[in-house]
Amino acid sequence: MLYGAPDNPYLPAQLTDVANRAGGLFITRDPTDLGPNIDQTVRQTFRIVGGFSGEFDNRWTWEASFNHGEFTRRFTNNNYVILDRFFAAIDVVSDPVSGDPVCRSDVQTSSVPPTTIFGIPDFDPGIFTFTPGSRECKPANIWGGPGAISQEAIDFITTSVTDELHLEQDVFSAILTGDSADFLNLPAGPIDFVVGVEYRKEQSQNTLNSLDLGILPATSPFGAGTYVGDVSGNQSLGFNATSLFANSSGEFDVTDLFMEVSVPLLMDQPFAEELRIDAAYRYADYSTIGGAETWNVAALWTPHVDLSFRGTISQAIRAPNISELFAPVSAAFFRPVDPCDANEIPNAPDPALRAANCLADGLPATYTDPLSARFAGESGGNPNLQEETADTITYGFVWQPSFVSGFSLTVDYWDVEIADAIASVSAQDIVDNCYDSTTFPNNFCSQFTRNRDSGSAQYLGFNFLRQSPINFAAIEAAGYDVSAIYNLEIGANEFGIRLVGSKQEKLDFFTNPSDLTESDPELQEIQRPEISGTVDLTWERESWRVGWQVQYMSDQLLTGAEIETYQTILGESAWAGESYVHNLYGSLDWSDTVRIYGGINNVEDSEPFPTEEGWPVGPRGRLFFIGLDMDF
Repeated sequence: MLYGAPDNPYLPAQLTDVANRAGGLFITRDPTDLGPNIDQTVRQTFRIVGGFSGEFDNRWTWEASFNHGEFTRRFTNNNYVILDRFFAAIDVVSDPVSGDPVCRSDVQTSSVPPTTIFGIPDFDPGIFTFTPGSRECKPANIWGGPGAISQEAIDFITTSVTDELHLEQDVFSAILTGDSADFLNLPAGPIDFVVGVEYRKEQSQNTLNSLDLGILPATSPFGAGTYVGDVSGNQSLGFNATSLFANSSGEFDVTDLFMEVSVPLLMDQPFAEELRIDAAYRYADYSTIGGAETWNVAALWTPHVDLSFRGTISQAIRAPNISELFAPVSAAFFRPVDPCDANEIPNAPDPALRAANCLADGLPATYTDPLSARFAGESGGNPNLQEETADTITYGFVWQPSFVSGFSLTVDYWDVEIADAIASVSAQDIVDNCYDSTTFPNNFCSQFTRNRDSGSAQYLGFNFLRQSPINFAAIEAAGYDVSAIYNLEIGANEFGIRLVGSKQEKLDFFTNPSDLTESDPELQEIQRPEISGTVDLTWERESWRVGWQVQYMSDQLLTGAEIETYQTILGESAWAGESYVHNLYGSLDWSDTVRIYGGINNVEDSEPFPTEEGWPVGPRGRLFFIGLDMDF
């Protein structure tokens, strides 16, 4: 709520008497007329790759390569609100000489513009980015309705700021490929192998704009370059003034040693046209997480030339990426339901335990959440993250019947379990687990604070929360992948049918940090259909190619609906229905170096689901495209 003093000339005349009697008025108003949030992102990528390769007399081959890449992203906010200027601009009086509306700070230079009674946004009052009495401040009329704020005032309050992210990656690799023919031959042939080494280094540098960093400009009464935190309780000059922003940088390197072998056990034998075992092992030494191992073992058995069976068992790891490790601390907004609200106590897994913990934190049994809006906090990377681990089993078959030329069918079953998955604990889980744990206080309690000022309207309500990724989640998934291809030639024409589809049997997330056995089934929720696939019909003749594609997804719930509760909360209206998207494409090879292509995406002009902006189709509807490829 924003304050208007009784002497503010922009107060409507019919409210003047009320303002005089009450000592001023308050207004709730979104400053949408400060201008549209038209942001700009510019990305630049640079990459250079070089290498050498050769062959030994025994036909072993080698290659060595070096790869250097750089990525820069510049994000410009063209409507950044400087908070001390906003509060100064809306604190308006009449100029004692001209009678025109002016900022109070220009005629009463020692005055401190009022902020908001609820601390939303939170701001330590004061003038920091301009000098009172300098006439830099331009009065803003927040009492005249939308569009009442002059462009002059908007230009004073807002500015453009730019943040920059710069990433660099260097990769060196050396690989030796060969077989054991010179020293070992099995009955089915020599053992093929690949050995190699790879070194990779990644660096990141995130540079924030000076206003977010709280660096005062040349127009400040405290001097250019002064940190606002040294002269006030603020840490930034923008809308999240009490949040700490900081530049960040980080780097890590990893050295990999790897080996792969392919061992032929049987070849051209009865019921064993081929029997082969493949194995791979990789050891990675990270500067961040230390040593990590990955491996896989695969088998291929072809009892008949038409039919092959295959299977794989593997363990893989995913090390935290540079963003998860070193993402800069940035402002974020949260609004979890307060678990200590008297109405929420009965909803706890153990109401008595939650009530006792809330009472121990100084919240009475009659406590009611005083917040009416989101509160500010921060999010950022976590340099202490460890690797994720995935255990995978797959098995299936490939059928290419010799009596049906051009046909092949592939079916695979897969089962994946991911442990120590990297994820951010939600704000709701952070506060719930603080008060629902048998140990109080605990690590979750240190991630947020409450307003302990008994004179504040938000007394005891949340006023800060810190969120960062940690290793705690698990994912279990299983399903089938199917691929069927049939190609047919009739004269000079080639026709093709290709089906690629998946049927998922299970998709369970385990993301409750206080109970990692609690499953959250995700299958059939938004963007997680049980069945999905594409069918492509193609025709080719000489240099012409035309295709029709159909993308299918089975029924899925709309955003916000949970598979466990939708029936009791939303009923059958929660389902989005099956989705079919049709695309038409074609191309013409004009010459050996020129190809013309074009098509229509979303031929039926389907719309996104009611709760989505770009799923399962984009917001643009039917899209026509045409292009040209040229080789030089």
